[in-house]
Amino acid sequence: MALIDLPEEIIEKIVEEFSVKDLLVCSAVSLEWREKFNVDVVWRKFCFREIRDYLENIPCEVEPAFNLPEENEERLQPLCSWRVHYMRKVHLLNNWKNNRYSALNFRTNLEIISSEVKIDSEGVHWLFITTESIVEVWNVNTKPQLYARIPIFDHCPNISMFLCGKKLVITQWNVANVYDFQNSSEPCKILYRFLLEEDQHLPLTLLNSTNILEADFMNQDDDFRFINFENILVGYKRIPNPLIDSSMHLWDVSTGEKLEIVSMSDSLSVEDEIAFTNIFRIDHLKGMIRHVFRSPDSILYTKLVVYDFKKRKFTDTNITFEGVTVWCGYAQDVIVTFTSHPGTIKFYNYSLGKLIWVKEIGEYTNSEQMQLIDSYLLYCMFNCLNVLDIHKQEVVYCLAFSFYSFVRRLTVIDPQFVVVWLLERGGSPGCPTYY
Repeated sequence: MALIDLPEEIIEKIVEEFSVKDLLVCSAVSLEWREKFNVDVVWRKFCFREIRDYLENIPCEVEPAFNLPEENEERLQPLCSWRVHYMRKVHLLNNWKNNRYSALNFRTNLEIISSEVKIDSEGVHWLFITTESIVEVWNVNTKPQLYARIPIFDHCPNISMFLCGKKLVITQWNVANVYDFQNSSEPCKILYRFLLEEDQHLPLTLLNSTNILEADFMNQDDDFRFINFENILVGYKRIPNPLIDSSMHLWDVSTGEKLEIVSMSDSLSVEDEIAFTNIFRIDHLKGMIRHVFRSPDSILYTKLVVYDFKKRKFTDTNITFEGVTVWCGYAQDVIVTFTSHPGTIKFYNYSLGKLIWVKEIGEYTNSEQMQLIDSYLLYCMFNCLNVLDIHKQEVVYCLAFSFYSFVRRLTVIDPQFVVVWLLERGGSPGCPTYY
């Protein structure tokens, strides 16, 4: 029996393991095979879903422009929409790789502290520019347009921003501000302002800096951390007080209501002293909590537990080992940890909580630029980028850049495309390299 004669559900199951190359080979066998594999369900997973509308509706300003190769071929069935989108994505990445782009330059008169780009649920690109007292929001999908100016508290070094559906959340110190991000009549209208550790809401009118700094409810500790899981905003203190207890506070962004306070230290002994805690994202509804704690005999340990924010309970994952983990990641049922001294990567089976493999990679590895992409771990040492297969447990390849440079930042565009930002020794900025 030929592959295309199998039932549709069986074919879809088989195609789940296909690469793009496999699909292209099958599509080239015959017209019948081409039509069989010309369906959205098999091409969707290879696409940039967030920017589909952008690539379809915004004209390409870079030559050569995108053109469908089969537009005038009457014998062929039109390509499905997700395959066309995949072709647009490849066209975009090839332009970047060959340094072809159209710059969107604009000027702001503010003294910029930081900036970041976020993509909302509809695929629109937004640029957030943070200054001393204002956050400017720019729509940069096409020609940059100023969308809103949001006042913030002065002199706050620790500010975070999250897009939760149609809501924008800006956090400062122990205060979270929720805005109606896509309100066409009043962009970024404030809806709620609340204190992380309390149940009360604050006035929606922005208090002046002096009142804020002197207010009894303000906690100017820079150690507050926030992360969101869909519409749930999670806040906690990186270094808890007291050191034997660590809690996370869960808020519903859509309603502005506090859901509950969850103790993160129940899995620790009452004699253990927490050094610091962080929460990492496993997926859009699960978070991995990392505790670094000191035992009664003054030995530092790392404990990893996982919390399901949809079911609002801890999973069975519970991993403890000696040493201080400075980086954690998750991919394909594997938890990866990195300990800087002596520079060790450990791999654990997520479902079983069992140690799979240990690899020494050197203490000079830049833990800030570690990335997990599908089954590959990317890590940098000086001017080298190493790619390690987490299942085969070996380095697949190593890219060595100029001896006079080192890797400053990695930006992952999709599983097969990475931008490597280099910094020349001596401080002069280098150029991005595309792979």
